[in-house]
Amino acid sequence: MSTQPKKRNFKRDLRLTVFIAMAVFVFGGGVLYLRAVSNRGSEPYIQIKMDEGYGAKAYDSMGANDATVTNALWKSEDECKTGKCLYLDGTGDYASIPDFALD
Repeated sequence: MSTQPKKRNFKRDLRLTVFIAMAVFVFGGGVLYLRAVSNRGSEPYIQIKMDEGYGAKAYDSMGANDATVTNALWKSEDECKTGKCLYLDGTGDYASIPDFALD
């Protein structure tokens, strides 16, 4: 009788990580920084700093998996802990990445 290791649901894990990061940002007033590591290796393949300060995109500094910002507000340096930041009030605002980035 052999036991196989459980397969991890990477999409679910990343969504949970993003949700927790957003909650910490909204309620903790901290700097939001998303960095994902796949089960393909230990190197991150998505790194979104969310410090652009303008526009509808938060750019991935590791490649082409940019996040689309919806209903959130960009804040200036005087309103953030470091640099510019993305403000999420918890009501219909979010940043999303393409599904293919999770495969």
